[in-house]
Amino acid sequence: MDNKDIIVAAYSKHIGSLMLDMFTVVRLVGLDFSTYDDDYYYVIDEVGGRRLLLSCVAHLIPLKNNISDTEYSMLEKCFSLNYSEIS
Repeated sequence: MDNKDIIVAAYSKHIGSLMLDMFTVVRLVGLDFSTYDDDYYYVIDEVGGRRLLLSCVAHLIPLKNNISDTEYSMLEKCFSLNYSEIS
């Protein structure tokens, strides 16, 4: 099993979920294995709608099932209210 398989196994089930990137809440929207040959990337959305590629060298922490459902729902609502669609 190579790194790509490990990343897919660990993170594909979290696509669409809120994650913790160090001290920032982000939404994991995909995985990118083709943009650059030398690295793999998470595709994330930040509050405010900015979409970024984040190297898979970083570690995202899933928030769903790691905090209470009430807290996760509150974060989801706040994230959605503060997210502006990318045009």
